[in-house]
Amino acid sequence: MRCRQSSEEKEAAQYSCRIDRHLRSESQRQCREIKLLLLGPRNSGKSTIVKQMKIIHSGCFNLEACKVYKPLIIYNAIDSLTRIIRTLATLKIEFHNPDRAYDAVYTDWSC
Repeated sequence: MRCRQSSEEKEAAQYSCRIDRHLRSESQRQCREIKLLLLGPRNSGKSTIVKQMKIIHSGCFNLEACKVYKPLIIYNAIDSLTRIIRTLATLKIEFHNPDRAYDAVYTDWSC
């Protein structure tokens, strides 16, 4: 049995440590990453939502551009929710909370 490591063994051990460090850092990065599954039929705006989230969170737009796009994004969100609420009635799906059903009927959803 040898007490000393050869240079190849030392190099292999260092390489293994680098791989382990990389795996740990990658694991920590993935824990901070938020994953979102968007489901919907064709032309329902899934890719638009992804683009809007990239615009908002990537910081690639200056404050002035954000001010310009903010109303459009809000409009898209309200329009999407309006369509969902109207479709609930069409499909005869009831709200879990009756107060929300009242809100949906008596709120002006026009944009």
